[in-house]
Amino acid sequence: KPRLSAKVAEIVKRYPEAKVVISSFQWIPPEEDAATTCTDPVKADKASPEKCPNGRVFNDLLFPISEINKRLPEAERIPIALLVEDRGEGRPSPSTSRLAECAQRYLGAFQINIPVTMFLPEDFADLEPPPAPMDLQ
Repeated sequence: KPRLSAKVAEIVKRYPEAKVVISSFQWIPPEEDAATTCTDPVKADKASPEKCPNGRVFNDLLFPISEINKRLPEAERIPIALLVEDRGEGRPSPSTSRLAECAQRYLGAFQINIPVTMFLPEDFADLEPPPAPMDLQ
């Protein structure tokens, strides 16, 4: 993956007018033990969403790009976006402060894409729509 990241950096530099953002669900939180916890199918399944926000992660696909970004001038860094999976009904989601903390691990991370369902109340589907505005004419 590091060689691929270097190729991506070359392409971004060659085509400065192109708008590029590299994103992935495959990223690991900053703690040293996160790599072993979040890549293990049993440990990741039992871990809290604060520990492993996306559950099991097979490979950290964003870290090599972040490492390449360390060697690039700020204007040439490859923008990175963290994708956050919808963990499904009844499964807790990580807090927004935890996601921001995780994004700080990746140099160039400027965006976190989260499912809107993380912020909807559990009974959202049961809520009544607001009343239609009244015509006062």
